[in-house]
Amino acid sequence: MPDKRRQYRVPLTTERDFRVLVLRPGKKPVTGDVHDLAIQGLGIRFDHRSEAVFAIRDVVNLELHSAKLDKPILAPAMVRHRRENEHGRIYGFQFLDWLGLLSRLPLSLACLFNQRGSHRVQPSPSERVEVTIEGSLLPSSVRAELYDISATGLSVQAPFAIENMLMKVERVKLSFLLPVSQAKLVFWGNIMHREIAFDRIRYGIVFSVKKTSDFKRKQATVQKYVTEREHALLPLVASSEH
Repeated sequence: MPDKRRQYRVPLTTERDFRVLVLRPGKKPVTGDVHDLAIQGLGIRFDHRSEAVFAIRDVVNLELHSAKLDKPILAPAMVRHRRENEHGRIYGFQFLDWLGLLSRLPLSLACLFNQRGSHRVQPSPSERVEVTIEGSLLPSSVRAELYDISATGLSVQAPFAIENMLMKVERVKLSFLLPVSQAKLVFWGNIMHREIAFDRIRYGIVFSVKKTSDFKRKQATVQKYVTEREHALLPLVASSEH
């Protein structure tokens, strides 16, 4: 399984004041160096001699320290992966409430987690999601299949002939039903790229915050789905690390 996770992570090259303390019940807190950051978590590097040993799926509290914070912020997180290199042992931690955490951070720190966009997940093969695409320039609605989704956008695929209708269309309205919700979600979005895959075409669409009504509530529903799919896939990711 290719490690797509790393393309969403960026090294911490600024804000050297930013420190993280790992707290575990009944054990001494441990500190390490922030190695990289992603929109939903971070990687921490520990010295090989450190007593910091975590199992995949362990839940810990991360205490975030910075001169830009009035006081440290506590964030529950799950151990998602680990790897070794010549500099030490690196653990990847996924925040269990990353939307809530980012809302509590000042912009100068929150932006560190948003440099590469959101992680995308694919639907389960047993729970395929149909997406209806509409637009003022379309003579009729178009039906496509969800390929992957994140809190900021999605991609869909459809028969290549659909491009005859969408060739000159940029802004679209998307309607779909996720397994975590009983009501359809409706987003406005902009088609950012097109990709031909065999006899099908794939559209990458970014959600429009301004155009979509009640955006934050809908985004929270999407994020709930993304998180559940990530947890379902976690054993596969863990096995690929060994």
